[in-house]
Amino acid sequence: MKRPAPRAKATAATRPVLRFNTLDYAMIPGFLLVEVGLSFWVSFATLFAAFVAWRWREIIWAGLSSLPLFIFVPPLFFISLLIEPTTDLTQDVLHICREAMFWLLLCAMLEGLNKFTIEIDPKKLKKILFLMAAFLLILCTYQFKEYASGAYFGIPKEYFSQGQDTIAGDLDLAYSHLRPAGTLAEPSYLAFILISILFFIRNLEIPGSIAPLTSMLLIATGLISQSMSFVLSFAGLVVLALYTQPQFARYRAPATLIGSVLLLVVITGAAAFLSDTRLSKLGSTSDSSTFARIIGPLISAPAFIAAHPFGTLSTTTAEMLDYFTSPYGMSGGEWTHNFFFNSIFLYGLGGIFILYFLLKGRGLMPAAYIFTCMFFNGAMLTQDKFFVMATSFIILKALRDSQAPKLLPPKGRLP
Repeated sequence: MKRPAPRAKATAATRPVLRFNTLDYAMIPGFLLVEVGLSFWVSFATLFAAFVAWRWREIIWAGLSSLPLFIFVPPLFFISLLIEPTTDLTQDVLHICREAMFWLLLCAMLEGLNKFTIEIDPKKLKKILFLMAAFLLILCTYQFKEYASGAYFGIPKEYFSQGQDTIAGDLDLAYSHLRPAGTLAEPSYLAFILISILFFIRNLEIPGSIAPLTSMLLIATGLISQSMSFVLSFAGLVVLALYTQPQFARYRAPATLIGSVLLLVVITGAAAFLSDTRLSKLGSTSDSSTFARIIGPLISAPAFIAAHPFGTLSTTTAEMLDYFTSPYGMSGGEWTHNFFFNSIFLYGLGGIFILYFLLKGRGLMPAAYIFTCMFFNGAMLTQDKFFVMATSFIILKALRDSQAPKLLPPKGRLP
């Protein structure tokens, strides 16, 4: 009995084709409204995420059906629920179910994209992105001027579905240095949107962007917002893109050595310097924020895993972190603004596998983009982040497909 021939790998000429339609283009400006809504779930983000999941359901289903691993990873989200005490069972169950669901959707989307060819009109996309970039630059410039004079200009606080506590109040306007955030609640979230657009228009790859003028406007907006998250993320991704180019091969070894030494010095120095509780007076200044978001959790992660190998629950994480944050004059909640470390704090050793399979097989720059998105705030497996990230990867795939050489079916056997 003959064995069946092995299934041929799909090529650009054999993959199913999906095309952008009018609604798909209309979703792109929705990036600017993802934090607007009546509540966390009754919001534009939920509407946009549901649309993307339904519109591109063929991609998601193809990704799910090709990875039996998806059956085994989601239970890792629930282990802490069986071991750790809870103060609000309903809240913890809903939080875990939401993160597991969006992990599945995002991973399935990323896996399924390779099985399709996506067609997009680059000219129409460039026009939309240019208008978005110009609008953001003008808005942030005007906000910078208004904030300097002590007046708030932006979407009213009550219309945000999340991040209301970061919106400036009267005392902030009078005594604090406020930074523009456009239509978003905070500059770090604006940085997430800017980095996402720069990623899919390939400004972060070599050769450069498909829309250099739009890229310049987006970069200028990021600088005006004075978001350290934008500066560090953009610089890191560009350096990584340069670092991987063949013409820079001779500099990789010394650059890696020098960079590693500098990183060790910065982490060690920051830990010793900021352990002085007098610096708690800095509050939410950039140095203290950077320490709370990255350096502090990095230092405490090994000890936390030793104490909570299966993680903690969302309702008790801040309390459990107080033991590690109190020597630095900070609360446990201040160390939960980074999804990378939150995955470890919430899911323990299982969080390492959750992160691994989220990044596995994505390619260097896509994986770097996903990794960067973890550092903008503590929640990444949410409807707003899913919408922005999934749309960014879909557009990136479409642009790559549009620039790929068209393969013609062979007319006959070559002599």
